[in-house]
Amino acid sequence: MESKKKWVGITLAAVLLLGIGVGVLVDRFLLLATVESATNVGSGSEGNHEDHAKRFRARLRQELDLTDGQTAQLDQVLEKNHETAVRFWQDSRTRFDELRMSFREDIRSLLNPEQRGKFDEMLAKHDKERQERSQESSKTQEDKSREGGDAR
Repeated sequence: MESKKKWVGITLAAVLLLGIGVGVLVDRFLLLATVESATNVGSGSEGNHEDHAKRFRARLRQELDLTDGQTAQLDQVLEKNHETAVRFWQDSRTRFDELRMSFREDIRSLLNPEQRGKFDEMLAKHDKERQERSQESSKTQEDKSREGGDAR
């Protein structure tokens, strides 16, 4: 019987660790995708969209040697796709946040009160670190924009 309890405990711990690992990987992936998409669809922050779009447009115009007609068409394509991308990222972010909250609640339901407290502390620390990374990434992008670091 004690062996069975031990096995259940190990299994629960493994599921918890696996879940946290998957959560971290998904979080990193979304952060990376957000940063990479900033050059052509914005990173969800409307204030930076105009700067990103201008740099992306200038880069395409220069590196592809676009004609004035192609540039005008490019402007239309960028605007049309920007609106679609913003809606996509807003919907995706909302759905991911809902999934993350559900996942966290599933884990919390497995834990005793002491473990729940520790888990909540872990999540608070993780969320704070994620927010700080996001702010650092936004600041880095803003600094590059001011310095002309993305324009070629």
